[in-house]
Formats: sequence, structure tokens, C-alpha cells
Amino acid sequence: MREPLPPVLEPAVVERAVAAALAEDLGWGDVTTEALVPREQQGRGVFLVKGSGVVCGLSVAEAVFRQVDPRLRFQPMLPEGSPVERGALAAHVEGSMASILKAERTALNFLQRLSGVASETAAYVAAVDGLPVRIIDTRKTTPGLRALEKYAVRVGGGHNHRAHLGDGAVGSSGVLSRPSDSCLEGHSSVVHPSRPSCCSMPAWSHCSQRSTTRSPDTWSRISPPIRMRRPVGLVSPSGPVWVPSAVHRVATLSAVMT
Repeated sequence: MREPLPPVLEPAVVERAVAAALAEDLGWGDVTTEALVPREQQGRGVFLVKGSGVVCGLSVAEAVFRQVDPRLRFQPMLPEGSPVERGALAAHVEGSMASILKAERTALNFLQRLSGVASETAAYVAAVDGLPVRIIDTRKTTPGLRALEKYAVRVGGGHNHRAHLGDGAVGSSGVLSRPSDSCLEGHSSVVHPSRPSCCSMPAWSHCSQRSTTRSPDTWSRISPPIRMRRPVGLVSPSGPVWVPSAVHRVATLSAVMT
């Protein structure tokens, strides 16, 4: 598993995502605002937090307002990644009311989505605090927003796995013709030597084979989650055990890992 990346967003990634979102939302223009709001009218908008969590995406929201109208003044009131409670002021924006109205929904969409990902990640990270466990993400991201959502995972204290299919190999006994033990013993020889690799095991009975393999990682697909204790105890400490898609609630994760 790769080392965690710092929670930093490439500016070009943000600009492309924002441009696409604005093109989608503005279409031929905001006909309501253009009909009802005078161009010279000035205004102020505030971003109030509606629940506890982790704020994420402030720089993306700022980019939205900047692309709509560079004269708008967006001011974050909290550092990125701050834990927040209901009623906190996350940011405010001042300037042309028409420009604010054209940008606010897209800015909110980004801010709410990324804060949601960061907040959910932080909850899982807190559930395994003190344990030799890392919370990692997957490629199951919103199309076009993978870089942003993986950034939000890091802001929430999680770790990134593969960014794309070329970032590592995942062999599964469900899709490979050879049995699970052969997959574990031989799959690393058919992938790029500089890329990490792992193998999916559908049942705990396969985990005992792990001690004789040299796979860098082992992806254990175990269901239901309560069965995790037994395979985790069988696997050699030479590599991590991955348990994807088996735990869907923070309370369940905490229960099976302690």
C-alpha cells in the first residue's frame, strides 16, 4: 500500500473540475438572476455548517466564484480540514449579487460533497484509532471527481489506494482461471515489478495460504464482517490485510476490529 499523500490539490485539477461543473450548471446563463437582479447590486453570502463533521473543499469553492467573477471576494473562515459543529461559519463571499447567485450552487455542491467524504472518512478513522488499521479508499468515485474525492479522503485522515487501473494490479480468484492459492503464489510475476499488487480471497480458508506467498499485499474479501477476526489472525504480518466492501457502518467496524 502506498504511503499517504499530503492533502494537496493540483490547481489544474481544480480548474478543470470547476469549469466543467459551471458549464453544466450555467448552460446558456442564469435567466432568473439576469431578469430580476440588477447588475450593480452588491451582496454578501455566508456558508453556515448544518451538522458536525470536517470541512473540505474551500479552495474549490473559491475557484468557482473566481471563475464566475474574478472581482468576487471569497474568504474562508476556517482552515481546510477543520472539525466543525452545526452553526459554524465556514466562509463568506462578497461582491456582485448576480455573480454570487450564479456561482453559489456549484460552490455548495463541491463544498458539501467533499466535506461529506472527509467527514465520513474521519468517522471511520476515529473508529479504529489506536489499532494497526488504515482506512483506504477505492476507485468507486463520482466520474470526473476522483482526484477531488481522493483528496477529501486524505483530508479526513484516510489513505489513497489506486488512482487508476495503471496504479497497481488486483488479482481476484473470481476472475482469474487459476485457484486462489495459485493466484497468490504467481500473480506478482505477471505485473510490472514497480507496481504494487494484491489478490482477493473470497473466504477465510484461503488466508492460511498467505504465509507461503510473497505477494506485497493481500486483499481479503470477507463477508459478513464479523468473520474478519479469524482470517486477520491467520494472515502473516509480512503484509497488510485489505477488507473492502465488508464494513458499511462505523459501529460495525469498531465492533469487529476490537
